[in-house]
This record gives sequence, C-alpha cells and structure tokens, in this order.
Amino acid sequence: GTQGKNLNDNTATSTVLANPTVGSGCPLKSDEASTTTAMSKSVASSCPMKTTKSNNDHNGNPETPYKNPLVYNVYSQVIPVDAANKMPVKAEQNVSPEQRIELSTQRQPSSIPKGGTTNDTWTYPSAQMFWNALSRKNKLEGVSEVDVDHVIAIHNNMNEKTWAQVLEWEKLHPITGAGREPKLLRFQGKPDDHSPKARAKMLFGHPAPFDRHDWIVDRGGQEVRYVIDYYHDESGVAEDRRPSHLADSKSIRSILLDVRPALDSPQALLDRALVMPYRVFRSASQYQPLPFFPAKKMLDAQQQRLAAVSEQWAAIQSSCEADKNRMQACIASEKTDCGAESVALHRCTAGVVCPSIAKEFDACVKAKPADLTRTSNAYTEMIKCLELFEIESRAALQIMQPKKD
Repeated sequence: GTQGKNLNDNTATSTVLANPTVGSGCPLKSDEASTTTAMSKSVASSCPMKTTKSNNDHNGNPETPYKNPLVYNVYSQVIPVDAANKMPVKAEQNVSPEQRIELSTQRQPSSIPKGGTTNDTWTYPSAQMFWNALSRKNKLEGVSEVDVDHVIAIHNNMNEKTWAQVLEWEKLHPITGAGREPKLLRFQGKPDDHSPKARAKMLFGHPAPFDRHDWIVDRGGQEVRYVIDYYHDESGVAEDRRPSHLADSKSIRSILLDVRPALDSPQALLDRALVMPYRVFRSASQYQPLPFFPAKKMLDAQQQRLAAVSEQWAAIQSSCEADKNRMQACIASEKTDCGAESVALHRCTAGVVCPSIAKEFDACVKAKPADLTRTSNAYTEMIKCLELFEIESRAALQIMQPKKD
C-alpha cells in the first residue's frame, strides 16, 4: 500500500515502507559501546526494565553480570570479529555506482538493548547503508535518494514502537539480576511467510500484512520468540507525518503493528489467551492489541485507493493510445532508436500519474539555453514516478487477488 490520491513526489516513502525487503532491514548493531550515552531524553523513557534488587549473589558477593556468549548481525549470523582490535567488523559505507547525490553516513543509536553485549544498543543504518542495501537487493525501483532520510525516520520509529510493545509482554515475566534485562538477540524478516494468525485474519477479510518479523529476545538466558505482523492502513495515510523523534508514537497512522510472543510454549499460550487480555482490560498494561477484524474505514479506504488506481489506468489508456501505438510501430519496424517515441509515451503517462513532475520536465525541455543536466534529472524523476505507479498497481492487484499460502 502507498499514499492515497494520485501518485506524487512523496509516494516513494510509503512504497518503500510497504516493500517487504526494506521492512526487513532493521535494526543494525552498534559498533561502539559509547552510543548508549548519546540517547536522547525522549527515547530514555522506552529503555528496558531495570533491576531494583542488589547485584550480589546469595553469599553477598558481587554477581557476575549475565551476557549472552553470541552477538548477531542483521542476518541472524554471528558477527565476525576483527582480530586486530577484537571489535565487530564495521559495515561498509561506500557510495553505490548508480547513486546521484551524497548520502549521510551518520547512524542513530536505538533504545533497543543488544543481546550478547553489556551496555550496547542496536544502531540503525545510515542513509548510505540503507541505499546500499536496496542496491544490493536490486530494490531501487521507484526509490530516490532524496526520500531515504524520510524512509529511515519511519523505519526507525516502527522498530522503537515494536520494542515498546515487546517490553509490555516482557513485564509479565520480570527477571532480576545483573545483565538479565530483556535484550534483542537477533531477528529475521519473513515477508513471504504469513503467520498463522495473519492467515486466519485474512480468511475473515482482513488485508494481508505487508511484512513480518520474528524477533528473538534474550530473557536473562532464555530465548523467547516474538512474531510481528506489519499492516498498511490506507485510511491513516492522510494523517501521516514524519516522526519528530524515535519514541514518537503519534505521527505514523498508516502502519499497524501486531506484536505477540510466538506460541512456542504453554506459557506463551496462557499469556496471549488470558494474562495479557486481563491486564489490558484492567488498564494495567500499555500493550496495544490489534483488532482481529479490520475496521470499516480501513476497508473503505482500500477500496477507494483501488478505484483511483483503476481510474488512472483508464485515463492513461484514453490519453496515451496514440503514443503507445507509435511506440509499438517503432519497435515493430526494428528501428535501432525509438528514444523519441519512448520519451513521448513516458511524458504522456506521467501527465496522468504525476502531473507536477511532468510539467517540471516540460519546463526543462523548453528552457533556453538548454540545461542537459537539469533535463536529465527531471526525466529521471519522471521515470521514478512511473516506477512507483507500477509498484502500486501491482500492490493493488495483489489485494484484489491475494497470493495463496
């Protein structure tokens, strides 16, 4: 799912977020223990629970803090260590060949404690790392460098909201002792593997989640798996704003989270069926359960978006039929260069899908003297717009004909 109404310059943000391969690229490991001291006050409130008891053993001697013996990267692989300094190997931040503008290499520390470390937290990817990940996975279709900072802000905010919900579940099983507070040990993105709960919801008419993560939490030596389904709510798109800080829980309304422990044990079943519902009922927990059935406004907004996409395709077929025929005739004639016909068809299609970008391209073409760099950039933006529209159209088709598990 992407932004409502006609596709515009901001559509890249929601499209990238709805792309499963992007959603699964979070968060990244901190390379320096000092990152936790840089946490803002706004994030400090969401830090994990702290023990209130003495860190001494039963004989009164200082207790050795617990630490998981393994440290994982974002691919759930044990992190390799640089033999020279005994520190985890740092991520590369080289500029990609197709990149047009410089991207930031600054990384932001999260509030999510890193399993296998004493005080480190996970650290989110820089704009350059995020772009490189998309390039490596061949997922740059419809993405512009200027969108990356906005996408990362939402990406990071979603992870903070997820961790806050995990901590509400962890409060059901407090563990005392040095280093035994809940920590995120590793995680895995599973965008194409719907959870049993998601499949059940889809049977009752709920839209499919656009992404799924499995997070493994180290609960003082016990590994606990959490399942997180991410849903797009078209009815919230118009209210979306860029998060002002990591712990901002109000700005993104179009992404809904369903966070719960996996049913890997009888205790997890009991927690999900009885303990947490009772605590929520008594207002003793800040956990926010997602309704099993979709809200009417969610379904209505989705249908309106599908209708808008269909109308745009009808307008393209009506307005650009002549350009399409000329393009097909050029290809059929086996000419070596159909560039002019291709540009004309792209311009006509963009006039329907993203008219403001098409007008900017027109202005560059007519400018005197000609500015080839500006014209080339305007054409690239126009192609990005059309790529986004194609992505959105495919998403709409999947909603009308959901994939079978």
